[in-house]
Amino acid sequence: MWADNTAVHWVFIRDDEICQLETSYDEESDCYLMTMHAGDSSTEPECFQDAGTLNMCLAAIESALIDAGWRPAVPNRPLFVPEPAHKHHHLVH
Repeated sequence: MWADNTAVHWVFIRDDEICQLETSYDEESDCYLMTMHAGDSSTEPECFQDAGTLNMCLAAIESALIDAGWRPAVPNRPLFVPEPAHKHHHLVH
């Protein structure tokens, strides 16, 4: 899967609550965007210049959510964002 301005969503659930992480690549600003949606609120999008930094942040958020009792709505789904095709010709793992 290549990221080309398409949002990727990871959904976590806890009881009847839903938390969603949304990531995308913005070609205009040449950065990755991450927004967290929980309940009726959303965070301001955070901008990351490279996929490695974004992936480290996503892993930390996933760990914190799991520690707080959240669980992935889709078990065993990888939590990473690939590099856009024009930057690299391989996926970021």
